[in-house]
Amino acid sequence: MEVNGFAHTRYASSADDEKLGCLGQIFVVSGIPYKLVKVHTVCTGAVADVISAGEVLYRTATENVVTNDRSEAVTDDANHYCGIAPADLVAAVPESTATVTYYMLMQVGGRHSAVTTNGDDDIAAGVQIIASGDGTCDSQAVTVDIKPLNIGISAAADVDGTNKVAVDMRYVG
Repeated sequence: MEVNGFAHTRYASSADDEKLGCLGQIFVVSGIPYKLVKVHTVCTGAVADVISAGEVLYRTATENVVTNDRSEAVTDDANHYCGIAPADLVAAVPESTATVTYYMLMQVGGRHSAVTTNGDDDIAAGVQIIASGDGTCDSQAVTVDIKPLNIGISAAADVDGTNKVAVDMRYVG
């Protein structure tokens, strides 16, 4: 994909946001929406200070800044929604790794083929997928109202031990 004359793939991240576009800008590539964001200074996961492909990202107190560390997601005790702080809203899912403070394009809708699960291989096809922890997702009964953490609907079962599941993401931009 080329953004503002700078050729890079949608998987790339950069220390220079000017090469990618305006922070918060939405790009649509082959029908899939991506948003330009900056990675928070604190991230958690298998590799310290790195967001990995497929991890669930959360919004932070700073607009268009994301993290995979749920404890760094902004909370507002005065405005809880169904017992969940509205700022724990899912931001999106990246398709590649990105280092803290870097800029990246993250997928904010459409089908993502490999969203990171919580590892218990209990997700069936066609169920609601929600953010469940640091960079991970799990399934939840559709009858439970958890809109702030809803990612989408699973497109397949997670039964193979890869800890990844295909998800038809609702637009979360």
